[in-house]
Amino acid sequence: MSGLNQRYLKAMAQRLEKAGWLFTAEPELPKEYVIEQAAECMGGEWQDKAAIVWTVDEVLTAAHPGDGPEWITKLEAANILCKAVNQHDSTQGITWDIIETLIQEFKNEKEKV
Repeated sequence: MSGLNQRYLKAMAQRLEKAGWLFTAEPELPKEYVIEQAAECMGGEWQDKAAIVWTVDEVLTAAHPGDGPEWITKLEAANILCKAVNQHDSTQGITWDIIETLIQEFKNEKEKV
């Protein structure tokens, strides 16, 4: 597994541990050891896969270019991102054009209300 993947997996394991979702049958084990083991387990699952990740912040940035007024919430941006995932064409994937089109459609609907 690449160092980049390992870093992201470790960050995920740390967030799980901090949230109280990372458990071990041996509570005396050091927290860092448990996090490393969790990252290694996740790495085994991801060793032959790749994922491209779109974030809510990217949708917000596209919706609020420069110093434009904020007219969309994080929850609304998350809903746009979910719509992009649910409606995407597997031959095209999700592109900036698609994200921007969905943002514009949402904005038009919001302005009608």
